[in-house]
Amino acid sequence: MRQNRLPSNVTGSLMTTACFVLILAIGGCCTTSGGPQRLDTEAILEMNGRINEPTIYRLSPGDLICLRFLYSPELNNDEVIIGPDGRISLHLVGEIQAAGMTLLELKTILTDKYYQALGYTPGAYTLGIGDTVSIKLIYTPELNSDVKVRPDKKISLPLIGEVAVAGMTPGQLETYLTDKYAGKLETQERPDVAVIVRDTKIPELNVSLLASASQVVYVGGEVNRPRMINLTNPLKVMNAIMLAGGTNILANLDNVVLLRYDQAETAEAYLLDMKKVAKGKIPDIDLKPYDIVYIPKTGMAQADLFMQHIWHMLPTNILFSFPYNLNTEMESEIKVTN
Repeated sequence: MRQNRLPSNVTGSLMTTACFVLILAIGGCCTTSGGPQRLDTEAILEMNGRINEPTIYRLSPGDLICLRFLYSPELNNDEVIIGPDGRISLHLVGEIQAAGMTLLELKTILTDKYYQALGYTPGAYTLGIGDTVSIKLIYTPELNSDVKVRPDKKISLPLIGEVAVAGMTPGQLETYLTDKYAGKLETQERPDVAVIVRDTKIPELNVSLLASASQVVYVGGEVNRPRMINLTNPLKVMNAIMLAGGTNILANLDNVVLLRYDQAETAEAYLLDMKKVAKGKIPDIDLKPYDIVYIPKTGMAQADLFMQHIWHMLPTNILFSFPYNLNTEMESEIKVTN
């Protein structure tokens, strides 16, 4: 199997070490003698069944996420965009790598970062910024205080003054204050100090995805408005073609090509007879993120001729926006048997 060289204006920008592989069978095996898989009803139902299998979503650059804190709403951030470098920038914790992570993985890392930033110790309850504590002295109630742990991780108490408490357990603070007040009070009785946590601010947060930059498909070729379409709802091939303005008079609906990203940076190639779909003879296909639907010209009835030139026909921005890998040192000649 040989692969066509891309035009010089494209090859200069593509990674020469990347490799594009066409997966020519439903099961994912490669062949050099066959062509893109022509789907029948059974194959289409199998594809749609695989589409409905649960997948783990991993964050990518451009995704919009939301951070909500149960006890510290002042830290909420409803519009956190993952930058081109895959990182996010947050108050208190700085820059964090987010791209490539699941929402749960990111939540775990952020929880740990905020624990550190707010002065908590994971595993045992410790005082942190925003906590409200009541300090009770049984024999000298006039020294009782209700105080809040400040952003500098300290509280201020009568007689003692400033005390750094973030990171202490309530028991550790009781021992510390008992010793401090024992040296300040003119009494034979050792002060009995109780520390009661009134309002905890443990960084319990939720990370949710508001908008995904990767949930797109591309519809091109002989349609009136070639475009990328956001997958905000389930979308089938025919619906996508309609959203692209429908086909023009040159469109060959017998050999619509579907290229599908298979998470291994390769592509599965399928031939769709959209005329049979329109007549209800075979079911339609549910689209997945990064799918490319391309409608060739009627004059290119031989799909092998079309497949030789498909990468020349796709807009450069699609080649760079979608994760398919290309090896520009190889040429392609793919035969299609009907």
